[in-house]
Amino acid sequence: MIFIHLQRSSGHKAILELARPVSVGKKLIMSGTMSMPCQGSSRSCQLSLFNSSRRLCQPARPARRSQACRAEAKDQLQEMEQYRQGLSKALQDKENNLKAEAKQGISRVSEESTALPDIKKEQFYPLLEEAGDTLVIVDFYTDWCGPCKVMLPELEKMAQEKGEKAKFVKFNCNAHNKELGQQLGIRVAPTFQLYKNSKKVAEMTGAKIDELRSLIEKNV
Repeated sequence: MIFIHLQRSSGHKAILELARPVSVGKKLIMSGTMSMPCQGSSRSCQLSLFNSSRRLCQPARPARRSQACRAEAKDQLQEMEQYRQGLSKALQDKENNLKAEAKQGISRVSEESTALPDIKKEQFYPLLEEAGDTLVIVDFYTDWCGPCKVMLPELEKMAQEKGEKAKFVKFNCNAHNKELGQQLGIRVAPTFQLYKNSKKVAEMTGAKIDELRSLIEKNV
């Protein structure tokens, strides 16, 4: 609230004391005293000043603008903070997705590197010629053969163990490869044939991993 004190002084002047800043016309008056000319009796001067105070003594507009600016700045800071938090979460999610994709990629590469090549009849003899004196182990299998599926992980392990000393491949005895399978004497699955210098050096049938290991060691 604004407090106004009027006092008659020499020279017919009144002193206006303000409790806080007010605007008078286009001027901002700070707390303190203000002298104004006073005409007539003290009563008429008092009434004139009180009437003027009701019109002129209003809160300063710059103060209202300052409060509005502070409120607007606060809202903008809150919006910026929300945007920062959202951006940080989006970047974290993106990083997690990239890490997950990288792990899946490594897993796929690992699977591809350990998987045995599945050759067709057109590739069979060229493969043997290319291998030369490197031992080639051919796994003759069918899609519906249960023992063949049991042996496959063991063959992949042995392929990793032997490295370049031996080459492991698969041959699917399906309709496309059936003719060559019959020529090679394949009657049951799984059948394993070992080749060196394009010649068969050993053969066995059945899912007998220890026997196959022994056979490979003798001919590697």
